[in-house]
Amino acid sequence: MLTTDEVLDAHRRYPQRVIPFCQVDLQRDDFERRIRAHAAAGCRGYGEQKQHLPLDDSRIVRMLEVISEFGWPCTF
Repeated sequence: MLTTDEVLDAHRRYPQRVIPFCQVDLQRDDFERRIRAHAAAGCRGYGEQKQHLPLDDSRIVRMLEVISEFGWPCTF
């Protein structure tokens, strides 16, 4: 599994080929801050969301609210 930093590095090397997405642990208290930091670093989407949380979980809902501020897609 690649880290977000590795994906951002690949994007810097191949900007026409790599669209950087990030993924954070939504069970961490600082997940919103981490998403915003990844956006500032150049990410353009969120995914893949694979954590075993119900789609109506408040953390999923908040993640979707945050990424919608950036107009990001999300893959599940």
